[in-house]
Amino acid sequence: MTDEIICQELQKVFDTKKYTLKPVFFPHLYVFVSDQFPSLMTFKRMRKQLGFLNTRQQKHTIETISKDLTALHVRFPKAGYFELRKNLSREKNKRVSRKPDSAARCLRGRFNRKVFHCAGVNNIWCMDQHDKWKYRFGLCLHHGLDPFTGVIKWMKVWWNNSNPILICKYYLDIVEKTGHGLLLTQSDMGNENGNVAWAQSYLRQWADPSLNGTIQHRWKFDKKNIPSEILWSVFWRTFTFGFEGVLQHSVEQGCSLVFRYLFIPWLQHECDEYVTGNNTHKKRHDQNVARPNGVLILIEQVPERFGAEDFKVAFSAESINEARQLYAPPDHPVLKLVLDTFATLAHGFIMDLGNPEVNQNVVWDIYLSLRAKFYDAGIFASQDWEVAASLENGVNTDPHHPGKADLNLYSLNI
Repeated sequence: MTDEIICQELQKVFDTKKYTLKPVFFPHLYVFVSDQFPSLMTFKRMRKQLGFLNTRQQKHTIETISKDLTALHVRFPKAGYFELRKNLSREKNKRVSRKPDSAARCLRGRFNRKVFHCAGVNNIWCMDQHDKWKYRFGLCLHHGLDPFTGVIKWMKVWWNNSNPILICKYYLDIVEKTGHGLLLTQSDMGNENGNVAWAQSYLRQWADPSLNGTIQHRWKFDKKNIPSEILWSVFWRTFTFGFEGVLQHSVEQGCSLVFRYLFIPWLQHECDEYVTGNNTHKKRHDQNVARPNGVLILIEQVPERFGAEDFKVAFSAESINEARQLYAPPDHPVLKLVLDTFATLAHGFIMDLGNPEVNQNVVWDIYLSLRAKFYDAGIFASQDWEVAASLENGVNTDPHHPGKADLNLYSLNI
């Protein structure tokens, strides 16, 4: 966030009259500023006294940021200037100036021009799955997005992304967290999105009985779910390449429940950081996009200040609980990371190893140590666990396709 945006937000929590800050008006901002508003210069003085220096005051050079950039480049080798600068600010608290020669290299592929219409905040949520890691590493991605604000509602990594109960849980978790829903959900054609369509329609009809008999979900054919396709394109170019070198070991070592137990929570944390970075920054201005240009989360929280309208629909806790029991039952096995018996053993072994923090540098060392613990306990093959889990849930396994790890465990025909 810029100084002007932070200064503007202070009026919500800071009594400017009590602390004798001078009122000011920013004519170049298109939002209304009240009289009780701290001046920009006063805020800058306060920020400097607290030790939060701006870009010029930090005076970073190539020598002072090279070490941090090298570490970030290992994690995100395909990230461009904008992503590296954003990550450097968020993780290292270093703000660096923009170089013209670097900006000239910030080239991207062009999409075929499509017009996407969205009336305002919470008018539509787009959702889609991403399968590029599915058969290589047994890791499946799924996201939900508000295309008007650009806010990512969820970005999930799991061992499955084709089960309608799991996808519906992602949707209901966000609705329950915010206490409200939206007018329409949107997705590609596919059975995995069926429960979301039913749950969304059920909640809308509960709130407005006049909608009985209607489906409050929009289906898109053949890559026409444009906002989701754009998000996956950016995510793939700026995020995933940094982790593929680490995950490639899973192909050589063989996917197992140990891999799933360690890697999915770690990658979910990384995805959460990516979502936070996306939602708390202002996107580069695009003259072809008619939506407001500002910090994404602020557009969602106070759309009226940006000349936008919020179409959120209030859903009662009772209706959300009913929808969850119908379309995303909490006891369904697809919602389990691993078997309970395996998780109990793995947790004990991790405690024996000193409960180490999982990160990119040590994740495979922890994996090998944890797998050795299972070997020492007389558990020699993770496939024994997978077969046992499949039999326990009445699922047929296919021993001829060991690479499809997400299909060997909890793959239920729904």
